[in-house]
This record gives sequence, C-alpha cells and structure tokens, in this order.
Amino acid sequence: DWSDTGECHDHDGIHRNSGRVYRIRYGDTSSGPAKLPQNFSQLDAWLRNPNVWYARQANLMIQERAAGGIISNEWLNGLRNRYAKEKDERLALRYMHALNVAGIFSPKDGLASTHEPLRVQAIHLLRETGLSNTETIRKLAGMAGEDTARVRLAIASLLPTLESEPQLLIAEGLMAHAEDAEDPNYPLMVWYAIEPLVADGNLVTLTRLLSACRIAEIRKFIMRRVAEEYDVKRSLISNLILAQPDQAGIHLQGVADALRGVSKAETLNDWGKIAGFAAGNEVVNQLGAIFGNGQSIEKLVAVANDLNADPNTRRRAVQSLGQSNYPDLRKHLLVWVEDSQLAGISARALARFSDPLIGELIVKRLNYLKFDERSTAVDIIISRGAWTHKLLDGIESKRFNPAILSAAHARQIVQLNDPVLTERLRALWGDVSSSGEDPNAKVVENQLRRLISSDSLHTSDLSAGRNIYNQLCLSC
Repeated sequence: DWSDTGECHDHDGIHRNSGRVYRIRYGDTSSGPAKLPQNFSQLDAWLRNPNVWYARQANLMIQERAAGGIISNEWLNGLRNRYAKEKDERLALRYMHALNVAGIFSPKDGLASTHEPLRVQAIHLLRETGLSNTETIRKLAGMAGEDTARVRLAIASLLPTLESEPQLLIAEGLMAHAEDAEDPNYPLMVWYAIEPLVADGNLVTLTRLLSACRIAEIRKFIMRRVAEEYDVKRSLISNLILAQPDQAGIHLQGVADALRGVSKAETLNDWGKIAGFAAGNEVVNQLGAIFGNGQSIEKLVAVANDLNADPNTRRRAVQSLGQSNYPDLRKHLLVWVEDSQLAGISARALARFSDPLIGELIVKRLNYLKFDERSTAVDIIISRGAWTHKLLDGIESKRFNPAILSAAHARQIVQLNDPVLTERLRALWGDVSSSGEDPNAKVVENQLRRLISSDSLHTSDLSAGRNIYNQLCLSC
C-alpha cells in the first residue's frame, strides 16, 4: 500500500519495507486467499472466471511453467481443445492468449478463425513472431482485399514491419476499398507504410499502387511525394498522370501541393494533354501559373475578379498568382487588397514588394481585416521600417489602438535597430523588455492588486478581458 506522507504512516515518510496488498470484499468474507490451480479443470475454471484477474493469474502461471519446461501435456492439450471448440469470442481470446504465452500458438491459425476479434488479435501477434512465411503473406493479402474494416485496419498496422514485396502485395488489397476513405486513421496508416515504396520512384511499383488505389487521399499523397523531387522526376510524374486520365485532377492536386510556394517550374511533359484531362479543375490554372502559362494566369485573374465566385476559390486564385512571376501582379494586388474577401491574402502577396505606398495601403486596410488576417498584416508591415512608421502614424492619430501591436511585434520592431522607430514605439506603446523580468513588474502588480477587489470583479467584462489577453499576452 502507499499514501501521502502522514496520511496513514508516520510523518517522516512511508515505511518502505512493510508494503501490504489489500483486497476489499463485500458480502460473504469467510473464504480465504484463492488456491492456485492444481489440474487442468481448475485452471480452466480460472480462465473462464468472469473476474479477469483469475484469467491473468492463470496466464502468468502457464507462462512460468512453460518457461521452466514443467508444464504438463494435460494442460497443453486441454488448452488446444478448448480454443478449437469455444464459441464465445471473449473466452476464445483468453484461450488464444493462454496458448500464446505457453509458446504453442501459431498466429496463422488464428487468421482462419470465424471470429473477427480473434483474426485481429492473430494479426497483432504476427508482429511478435515475425512474418516470413509465403503462405501467411498470401493469406493476409487475400484478407486485405476481402475482410472486414476492423481486420483491414489491423493489417495496415502490420505493413511497416514487412519487406517491400509483401508490403506492396498487401497494400494493393488495402487500398482497393473506397469505403475506407472516410476513416480518420486508415488512409494515413496505409500511407505511412507505403511511403518508402513511393520514395524509391520505381515506375512499376507506382503504377501498381495507383492502379489499385480507390482512396483519393492516398492517391494525392503518392503524387505529392513523387513531386517533391519535381526537377528529377518530372517525366515520371507525366507518365503516371497519362496512365490514368480519369484521375488526372486528384493527381495534379498532389503535384500542386508539392509545388506550393514555388514561383516557377518547368512545364510537365505533355502538359496540354494532361490539362485537357482535368479541364475545368482549378488546379490546372494554379499549376499553369507556376509553369508560366499565360492563358492559365489570365483565367486565375478572371476568377479573382469575379465577385460572384466562391470566396475560397477567389482566395486560392490570388494565392496561386502570388506565387507566380506574373508581371502585372502588383497592379492587380493593389486592387484586390481593397476587396474585403481578398484583402488578407492580397496583403500577404504584396509583402514581396518594397514600395512605401504598399505599406501605407495595407495600413489603411487594417481595420477591415479579420482578427487573424490583421495579425498577419501587422507581421508584414513591421518587416520594413518605412511601413512601420505608417503604422505608428495610425496609432499616434488614434486610428488604431496600441493593442494592435503584440509584445512580439514590439520586440520585432526594436530588432530593426532604428533608433527613431524605437523611440516612437516607446512613446506610443511603452517600454520593451528584450529579456529577463521587467523591473517595474512588481510595482505594476501591486497597483493592479489595489485596483482589483472582489466588488470590481463582479462587474467586470470577461469578454473584453479575453480580447485584451488574446492581443497582448497570447502571442508571447
């Protein structure tokens, strides 16, 4: 037993040499400690006892006897017979565990069970015994294509432990179930297992995987991983997309995810044909902008200018243009930053230009941005000294509350090493402590304690306090 100091023992600590085990019982308390099984009948009674403690003790006893080489054939044969005939899934699992700790259970036998939980447990046990038997690999491959979702999930957890060829064989079956796409874990477990196969970049392997796959998310992951080495594997990417024209849209989305942040890239081989396969999909224009395709850029500009289009589609169009080398980008961004739907993403794209007028324009739009967009816009503004002056002008003229600058923003302004800026910041926002404790902190704390009383707390505005905390404290 154990306790906090002084609760049940002396005040100087727990007596470490007098540990005791207690069992609390109710009802009839006349019976003494349980007697260990002496024969299989008694052992079987323990394994079947509703109280799982008995089953665990029985397994421990079986394991110790098996390790010492003194377990009787009567026990081993009895366990085999019970496992083979048991209809109750819960009890069958107990017999499986007993056979396993006795060292006489073959997981491949469990794969043939009619009980789903037993097949799942047998798959988990294969991780302990290893998987090199060709017959078992074929059995798992068949189960991957035909068994229940729970069994397939267990097989997916086993995939990373396999060699590449059996891994590929089983993965083909696991990816063939479109209904598993909605499972929050299944696609990711399969993907993490096959990622090394995809990274090798073998055309035959990739073709087999994509041909078998019915789960869009895994398809996208495969193409994104291949496209992460875009310059080297550009031809391979084209071949994979051309091999399955009906999946061109999702494949191109994977490529676009890999090229996010890239302003310019060589055009894919047969781009005209590939773009035709995914005609109407916005990802074609996004990639076209990266490839420097004038027609794609014009379409993106048209989408961004369409006030009736979906706001998210318009924002994605601006994001794609912001990553491109479009010559007229600055002119359009200066218009879009005035649009409430596009202001945040446009301000982010304008950060690549250093014109002082741009900083002034972003500052003017601050009050029209959402809270998260406003914080990002402030990050952009304080990246340049001239733009920071415009923001401080706004604070000085009372257009902005000084709280628009977080402590992190203030420290970043100080790090610009501009004495004029630092002095203006100190006058408008307050002193900035770069490290260590503020020497005035204790004084401020005492003043706050005098101001805050139980009476004032009853009338306080919790919502306003939360907003102030989010602006001034949370970012630190």
